[in-house]
Amino acid sequence: MDIRIDIKFIVGIKLFQICFGLFQVKLNFDKEIIIEIGDSVEYHKNDGSIEDWNCKNGKNPIALSSLLELSVKKAFVDHNDNLRLEFENGESLIIKADKDGYESYIIYYKKDFQVIY
Repeated sequence: MDIRIDIKFIVGIKLFQICFGLFQVKLNFDKEIIIEIGDSVEYHKNDGSIEDWNCKNGKNPIALSSLLELSVKKAFVDHNDNLRLEFENGESLIIKADKDGYESYIIYYKKDFQVIY
């Protein structure tokens, strides 16, 4: 699996669980897909506001619950290796690739996975 080449398996998946830890946020989707965020994420809302979470301040709350039960409408990896997910309600997540030597995010797909640094 190389999400830089083929990420279409993410389109259409539905978010059913969000788990928060001190140093990570885990997004559990249907179809055996998990995205584990280990660095930072931006949540772009329809009202134009942006919320962010990062592992340096893991206790900083981010309200993602409005994305529950929504499907990913569009997904791509940009030129900085950030994973961009647009949901069916028009809101989006930008999962950042920090390049600091630690895992920025991990995508698990069935028995396969890919780590982005």
